[in-house]
Amino acid sequence: MRFSRASRFNRFNKLSILISGLLLSLPVLGIAATKINIKGLESYPKLQEYLETMVVTNYQETRVNTYALKQDTLKALQAKGYYDATVNLSNHHEKYTLLIEPLNIYHISDIQIQGYDYKQSLNIKTGDVIIAEEVLAQQKDILSSIKSHNCFYQLSVQNEIYLDHDKQLAEIIFRVTAGRDAKFGQTKFTELKTINPGYIKSLITYKENTCWDADKVEETKTALMNTGLFSYIKTNLPETPNTNGMVDINFDFEERPPRSVRLGVNYTSDEGPGFISKWSHRNILGSAEELAFDLKTSLIIQSLKTDFFKPQIFGTKQSLSVGSLLEHKDTDAYEELKLNFNTKYIHKHSKTLTASLGTTAGISEITAVDTDKKKKEKQTFGLISFPGVLTFDDRDDKLDSHNGIFSQSTVEPFGDLLGSSAPFLRLNQTNSFYFDLSNYLLLDPILAFRTNLGGIFGHNTADIPASNRYYAGGGNSVRGVQLQYAGPIKDGDPTGGRSLVELSSELRLKVTSSIGVVGFVDAGNVYETSLPDFKKGFFLGTGAGLRYFTGFGPIRLDLAIPVNKLKKQKEHFQFYISIGQAF
Repeated sequence: MRFSRASRFNRFNKLSILISGLLLSLPVLGIAATKINIKGLESYPKLQEYLETMVVTNYQETRVNTYALKQDTLKALQAKGYYDATVNLSNHHEKYTLLIEPLNIYHISDIQIQGYDYKQSLNIKTGDVIIAEEVLAQQKDILSSIKSHNCFYQLSVQNEIYLDHDKQLAEIIFRVTAGRDAKFGQTKFTELKTINPGYIKSLITYKENTCWDADKVEETKTALMNTGLFSYIKTNLPETPNTNGMVDINFDFEERPPRSVRLGVNYTSDEGPGFISKWSHRNILGSAEELAFDLKTSLIIQSLKTDFFKPQIFGTKQSLSVGSLLEHKDTDAYEELKLNFNTKYIHKHSKTLTASLGTTAGISEITAVDTDKKKKEKQTFGLISFPGVLTFDDRDDKLDSHNGIFSQSTVEPFGDLLGSSAPFLRLNQTNSFYFDLSNYLLLDPILAFRTNLGGIFGHNTADIPASNRYYAGGGNSVRGVQLQYAGPIKDGDPTGGRSLVELSSELRLKVTSSIGVVGFVDAGNVYETSLPDFKKGFFLGTGAGLRYFTGFGPIRLDLAIPVNKLKKQKEHFQFYISIGQAF
């Protein structure tokens, strides 16, 4: 029996209001920033902005050590070429003023590279202002270039800067120290308890008797850590190559317990409380094969998902996933009980680009309003689909991204083995963009944008199973609008549609090391046609939130209100608690 949304969630309204009040009051509790002003740089706006970002922000949340503040300011000025700058600091009732005289700026008079006959052109040149960041970048480029043309076992590049204070000039010397040429020798491992040695050897990124490259050793170590099988890896290398110029490598491991259990909770005012649990075995057959069981329960969804993942099925970049899903979902749009089985072939083309092709087949029983007959009907479907997915992901952090892009394209044709539904094609394109503005503004601001576009091509909406239509609204869609209600509504219930547009933007600020605040605006709508009908406009939601940063990711608290189209919505605000950013 499906309960109405009002009866399902009224008992949580008081809790929502209480937590909402806490959400709004937290930003003003116990957050007092130290006031530090800079004077003397009115004619140097870029330099002042640089000091505010690199120095001042580090002292806004702590008791000021005046000596350290002055020294850090001098170092920052020198890094921009102002070696004669003076800094004075005054304090009036815990309000600090930095009085700065930048004075002379230094230029490069000569550049030398000693210890190696370096033939490549340089990015810095005589006459340039000496900037520490550019000198270090040039040092890194010299090191990389020498490594690419040689097999040195030991190689280092250091810089020395000599200043002429009378002429405001700087001489730079890059000193190169190179050892003997070397080649990769034998690779040995400590005794493995549960892991297949052949699998570990397949992750080695270098070959024996080839030119030495220390980066490849680190790449191998990273690949081993990314398996999730080890809690500790140490690389033991000799001080010098042996008499034949070979370098033997020893890896010491400490294996992680293969089994783990994860538990999680969430709460939203339109879905109620939810509980998530996962049991997994990361090495069930000895070569990083993972078997996992996911259980999710809430007022509207109960599901059990199983998945078996086999890496390196046809090579180091190919893997295979086989799984099943038993799920019951009871929403205002439909009620569904389904069981399906799926397989997926995954090809990891590079660190950022992945493609997959799969098959999903199952049976589902759906009760929903027939959009043609305008009454509820129960139907049974035997859907089979072939999803193809292309994913680009260079985000720096999956749970709390600061920089990067996430883009995913999905093409999924459907057929119904029972004949209850006509064939249809489902397309989806999701993009997220992240911009770290901490180098330009205070409070470590992050700008984040998300777009989600979808279209279903086939017969009319009534011929598409209700659970496969598009819906918008809710904590991962248009916040402030009830779950599934940003779209067509008939007789008080959402019916879904065949095209989708969702747009989201967030400004994320870090107030302290553990507390952040977020302002956001979401827009979206679902349309009954295969292509969006923009004349029908968008549902809008806006709000603010808190982020509490932990070791495993931020805890998210969002309060959102709908801006328009409120007639069919029962609540005037929505509240969301979960782990990780909204997108």
